[in-house]
Amino acid sequence: RPHEAQQELRGLLNRMLLEHLSALENEAVAQAAEDPSALDRLRALHERRRQLQAGLDAVESPASSP
Repeated sequence: RPHEAQQELRGLLNRMLLEHLSALENEAVAQAAEDPSALDRLRALHERRRQLQAGLDAVESPASSP
Protein backbone atom coordinates (compact mmCIF):
# COMPACT_ATOMS: atom_id res chain seq x y z
CA ARG A 1 0.00 0.00 0.00
CA PRO A 2 2.76 2.56 0.77
CA HIS A 3 4.32 1.66 -2.59
CA GLU A 4 1.04 2.45 -4.37
CA ALA A 5 0.81 5.81 -2.60
CA GLN A 6 4.40 6.58 -3.58
CA GLN A 7 3.69 5.70 -7.21
CA GLU A 8 0.55 7.83 -7.20
CA LEU A 9 2.45 10.78 -5.74
CA ARG A 10 5.27 10.35 -8.28
CA GLY A 11 2.72 10.32 -11.10
CA LEU A 12 1.09 13.49 -9.78
CA LEU A 13 4.44 15.26 -9.46
CA ASN A 14 5.43 14.20 -12.96
CA ARG A 15 2.17 15.55 -14.40
CA MET A 16 2.75 18.83 -12.55
CA LEU A 17 6.27 18.96 -14.00
CA LEU A 18 4.86 18.34 -17.49
CA GLU A 19 2.54 21.33 -17.06
CA HIS A 20 5.43 23.48 -15.84
CA LEU A 21 7.66 22.45 -18.76
CA SER A 22 4.83 23.22 -21.16
CA ALA A 23 4.47 26.71 -19.66
CA LEU A 24 8.23 27.25 -19.99
CA GLU A 25 8.02 26.14 -23.64
CA ASN A 26 5.31 28.72 -24.25
CA GLU A 27 7.49 31.41 -22.67
CA ALA A 28 10.43 30.40 -24.86
CA VAL A 29 8.23 30.60 -27.97
CA ALA A 30 7.12 34.10 -26.97
CA GLN A 31 10.74 35.17 -26.39
CA ALA A 32 12.14 33.60 -29.57
CA ALA A 33 11.52 36.65 -31.76
CA GLU A 34 13.74 38.82 -29.57
CA ASP A 35 16.09 36.23 -28.09
CA PRO A 36 17.56 33.64 -30.46
CA SER A 37 18.82 31.57 -27.51
CA ALA A 38 15.17 30.97 -26.60
CA LEU A 39 15.02 28.47 -29.47
CA ASP A 40 17.74 26.39 -27.80
CA ARG A 41 15.82 26.51 -24.52
CA LEU A 42 12.66 25.52 -26.38
CA ARG A 43 14.37 22.50 -27.93
CA ALA A 44 15.78 21.38 -24.58
CA LEU A 45 12.47 21.88 -22.77
CA HIS A 46 10.56 20.05 -25.48
CA GLU A 47 12.94 17.10 -25.38
CA ARG A 48 12.75 16.91 -21.59
CA ARG A 49 8.95 17.08 -21.68
CA ARG A 50 8.80 14.43 -24.43
CA GLN A 51 11.00 12.04 -22.43
CA LEU A 52 9.01 12.61 -19.25
CA GLN A 53 5.74 12.03 -21.10
CA ALA A 54 7.08 8.83 -22.65
CA GLY A 55 8.07 7.57 -19.21
CA LEU A 56 4.65 8.44 -17.80
CA ASP A 57 2.91 6.73 -20.71
CA ALA A 58 4.97 3.59 -20.11
CA VAL A 59 4.05 3.52 -16.41
CA GLU A 60 0.36 4.30 -16.90
CA SER A 61 -0.08 1.87 -19.80
CA PRO A 62 2.24 -1.07 -19.18
CA ALA A 63 2.49 -3.59 -21.97
CA SER A 64 0.39 -6.63 -21.33
CA SER A 65 2.16 -9.86 -20.60
CA PRO A 66 1.89 -12.63 -23.21
